[in-house]
Amino acid sequence: MNAVGSDPKPRRYLMLVQQAPWKLNGGALIRNYWMAIGVARRYELDLIVAEQADTPPPPEFAAACASIASFARPQGFAYTALRIADAIRPSNSYFSAGQVTRAQADHVARMCREHAYAAIHVGDLNQHVSLPRTHCPPVWYDAHNCESALVRRQADYERWPMSALVRIDAARVGGVEGRIVERSIHVSACSREDVDDLEKLRPGTASKSTVIPNGVDVARYASVRSAAPKRGCITLTGSMDWRPTQQGLLWFVEHVLPRLPETAGGVPVEVRVAGRMTQALVERLRVHPRLVLVPNPPDMRDELSRAHVIAVPVLAASGSRLRLLEAWAAGRPVVTTPSGASGLPHESGADVMSAEGADPFATACVRVIEDDALWARLRDGGLMRAADYDWPRIADRIVAMHERVIGGA
Repeated sequence: MNAVGSDPKPRRYLMLVQQAPWKLNGGALIRNYWMAIGVARRYELDLIVAEQADTPPPPEFAAACASIASFARPQGFAYTALRIADAIRPSNSYFSAGQVTRAQADHVARMCREHAYAAIHVGDLNQHVSLPRTHCPPVWYDAHNCESALVRRQADYERWPMSALVRIDAARVGGVEGRIVERSIHVSACSREDVDDLEKLRPGTASKSTVIPNGVDVARYASVRSAAPKRGCITLTGSMDWRPTQQGLLWFVEHVLPRLPETAGGVPVEVRVAGRMTQALVERLRVHPRLVLVPNPPDMRDELSRAHVIAVPVLAASGSRLRLLEAWAAGRPVVTTPSGASGLPHESGADVMSAEGADPFATACVRVIEDDALWARLRDGGLMRAADYDWPRIADRIVAMHERVIGGA
């Protein structure tokens, strides 16, 4: 029993994520980072990372966690074999397979035996196999997307026979996702659209769901907002190694890029692609002489400072795009597709330019370059939107949501 007047000991909370969230070079990582920061304000947080990080956590993040454990994932053929073996299990899918080692699963089981956790947080769907069969705490699922809906939409933009295989896997993803949603005490989702998709997947999900939107650390982009862009520079950002982002990028390169003029508004049109990329994708894109490739930049703010326009071409979507929020916070106008703006409130012509089809998309990019008044209107509208999605404010909501559902100390 606590002594009179003493603070109660915080309860413990276990979080499972795929990659080190402090790398901050992808949407899932950024969301997991701020979810951890929010949870750690109220609980003793044990963080388990499925992939061993190549950099240590920054001191402020490490100090927020009671413990951090990571595990080396097999490479090459060993990883392929693990993923195939996992994927053929009836309870799994190719999308979610092969990401958890036996060492990690054993560690999670041991931690759950040793501690009375308030909840075990699944921050990435492929971590579902980490959940122990016994002594499992209440499960909290943070749905970055409705994954089965996203995979199903992806299939519409794949070529046969890959499209057929992806549709089959979408059904299997739905089984995995449905089971974890069903066993969860609560589901946090990025948007109301995601809650609707999850409700269709498992009726009753909406009654135990809360929308915690994606956000952006607005203060981090102050230097970008004050920097003058390079006129005529169109920049595409994002995790290009993630298939939905890659699909949109390749659509832009194959269909929009040929429709962009060499000059607009009296300046050359430069197209830069900056983000997380595999070497195979870099080689594929190098055949396009008009592209300037910036693979795996150490700090995206350098590229955002240069950009005159941020292009966010998205074909298959779920959740919301952090790269769009990032562009808003950076004070850079956005040209996107209707799918790219889904999950976020927006008004085309006021805070984004939304265009469907290659010709309209290219035309919208040129209009923003040529029309200074439109550029300024989109910048100002985006900045106003970004203020509503500041991560430190969202972290307060994360704390309040957890206290409401599972309590504090």
